[in-house]
Amino acid sequence: MSLGQLHVILDTAFGDGARFAAARARGHAQLHYLVLAPHVPDATLINDAQLRQRWPLDLPGFHRIVLDDGRVTLDILAGELHALLPQIVARVNVFHLGASAPDPEQMSPTQYARTLARLALPGAVLHVQAPDEALVWALTAAGFACRIAQDDPGAGAIIGQYLPRTRSPLPDDVPAAAPALTRRAVVIGAGLAGSALCERLCTSGWQVTLIERHPQPAQEASGNLAGIFMPLLSKDDNIPTRLTRAAYLFALRTWQRLGGVGAAFTGASC
Repeated sequence: MSLGQLHVILDTAFGDGARFAAARARGHAQLHYLVLAPHVPDATLINDAQLRQRWPLDLPGFHRIVLDDGRVTLDILAGELHALLPQIVARVNVFHLGASAPDPEQMSPTQYARTLARLALPGAVLHVQAPDEALVWALTAAGFACRIAQDDPGAGAIIGQYLPRTRSPLPDDVPAAAPALTRRAVVIGAGLAGSALCERLCTSGWQVTLIERHPQPAQEASGNLAGIFMPLLSKDDNIPTRLTRAAYLFALRTWQRLGGVGAAFTGASC
């Protein structure tokens, strides 16, 4: 899978998920959709029954939902925008930004625009609802060629294209093509970590070669034929708790997608 077949969208105005549903229906070879919101959007607003069934609880932090046999990855990042954006590592094709920008005391318009430019692929398209003048100037300085959106000029929406080496006028029809690159990796060892790494890389479109000296995976683990899977709990909801909670909930959704406990692997829920 080449990187050019991976389509990445960053959305800070998810709403009822209609934009995500439209992107999912377009049939991208790989779609990675990033949602940034103060809270997990309300599940009752989601029309898709399959997606609503897998919708995460309204908890702070990162939540991942994998759909369509791994073709679509939906990441929901719940928290403050100024805290979430610097943590993202992605190459974005399309941005959909709501009217609510980060608090200037937490992240200035210049910092906001530069952070978006850091994530943008050359040619990436950016849609902003009713930005103020300071943000438009900051986006322009960061390399986005901006103009008023012709389909909704009354709302003051802006469309931009990331052109880091040129300031030529933005055409009416802007492409969002990523360079056709191929990413390859070699993973040594088919233990728990190696197997999980292979699954994540393949889902992200990497070509992976796995090297294992034994005929089956996980032959040098603890030797136990069974284990207990549970999150770490703490009264103050500290960082290890938040990390294991996100991993725990993602694992439950993954096993459900694969058929559930008893089908994906031998075991029982309690």
